Amino acid sequence: MKNYVLVLLCVLLAFACEKEGDPDQINEKQQLQQKDPNGTEKASKVDVCHKGHIINVSVNAIRAHRTHGDAIDLDGDGYFDKENTCSSFIDCDDNNPDVQGTRDWAGEGIDTSGNVYNLTLNMACDFSVGTVDYEYCIGSLTLVSQVGNVYTYSETVTAGCVNNCTVTLEVLGNGSLNFTEDCGGAGTLSGNLPPI
Repeated sequence: MKNYVLVLLCVLLAFACEKEGDPDQINEKQQLQQKDPNGTEKASKVDVCHKGHIINVSVNAIRAHRTHGDAIDLDGDGYFDKENTCSSFIDCDDNNPDVQGTRDWAGEGIDTSGNVYNLTLNMACDFSVGTVDYEYCIGSLTLVSQVGNVYTYSETVTAGCVNNCTVTLEVLGNGSLNFTEDCGGAGTLSGNLPPI
């Protein structure tokens, strides 16, 4: 009887310990993709900025990485959900890969002499830094102050134009911006810019 029980126990252990499949050998699509509630496939791994390096981890590890301060790229667009050393800008919507690390506006600006310029503005999601580009002028913006929906920046020109201007942005309810660049005696440039 003991031998019968011992054989039965060994058989049960052998079946119980059989590998269901090594994750490295599972169909790659099954490993990297899963279905979300509406039936579309989504990645089961995400990029994490961990100690200054981008690593690819299981979505199950997100909570642990967030706990010790890592930035996460949920939508796979290369931009992370908070300030980090792996990318320049914070993702404005980390659930949508079409919305990345900047908020962008474009339109026409008119200077004090009546000249019209095509104007493009790219701002970090938190409006802390950005760039302004028109014709042959490119400026880097650094936030100086914020009062409500009005942001004031110092501008450092990286190409062309007058240096040390002040840029003021007023964010309007419809998502557009009132833009003013004041360069003192060199004049001003202003415009209303709709979002791109």
